[in-house]
Amino acid sequence: MYSLDQLIRGLKQTKESPNVLFRELNKNYHGLRSGKQYNKYGMDIMDAEWDTLIILDACRYDLFEEQNTIAGDLDQRTSRGSHTSQFLYGNFNGRELLDTVYTTASPQLRSRRDEIDVTFCDVNNAWDSSYWDEDDGTVPPDRMTEACIESFSEYPKKRHIFHYIQPHYPFLVSEIGDSTRGIGEDHAEGYNLWNSIFRGKLDADIESIHESYEKNFELVLDSIEELLEMDLGRVVVTSDHGNMLGERARPVPIREWGHPSRIYTDELVAIPWLEVEGCGSREIEEVETSESEASDGDQVEDRLESLGYL
Repeated sequence: MYSLDQLIRGLKQTKESPNVLFRELNKNYHGLRSGKQYNKYGMDIMDAEWDTLIILDACRYDLFEEQNTIAGDLDQRTSRGSHTSQFLYGNFNGRELLDTVYTTASPQLRSRRDEIDVTFCDVNNAWDSSYWDEDDGTVPPDRMTEACIESFSEYPKKRHIFHYIQPHYPFLVSEIGDSTRGIGEDHAEGYNLWNSIFRGKLDADIESIHESYEKNFELVLDSIEELLEMDLGRVVVTSDHGNMLGERARPVPIREWGHPSRIYTDELVAIPWLEVEGCGSREIEEVETSESEASDGDQVEDRLESLGYL
């Protein structure tokens, strides 16, 4: 059910762009078929065999397959969400994961703490530290690698989840417009590239967007190569969800951009699962939780806005 405020807001947005209504119809279709809170047909990452899981946010399977340079066995899997919040809920909610440390450049878990009940050994919020770059509006991949190395050095006998932002927007190297991130002055006011294209406020140069997205992937791939020089045990590189770049959704065939929740197209839920070559297992143990304190609410919203979520 929708609240009165949601209905009023939806009517205003629909007047501005009919695509908003069509997207909502598609969400309801997919939610009824596959699950509203998360995609019930997706894999459970916590039941898979790995010691270190490297997540590349919003990385499409086809992009990874074409451009990956890391040696290993690549498989295509299905995610539990088309949005990070769904991925986190579907894999973590209701669990006590005392053998796992979660190091993340995304503020999504902190922002969803009222919805997602999970206990890790520790959570390292790289987005809420000096690793965040105010100018770029994100945690650059080289800084995220530093945060991952720090976490692993502190907890060498834990499973580790390293959640990078890239190739997720904002684009650190961009072919869009004059700004290196392709967002110009509007970023300070909560500019969202995908929603602007979706609602017809910005003409999409699809070729330039593809190039920018691919370059963000190249940047994070280079940083992962450095991380893999460590003895991380069995390593898997994957993604939380994909990203639509103008393909048509279903059943209403509108062009979609970004990664709206509850739309389970192949572009959004087909994810890479790369078991990195030459990685043996290592000892894992449990300890009591020592999760970090909650961050300031305004800080969380600022970070989400910079990443195009608000």
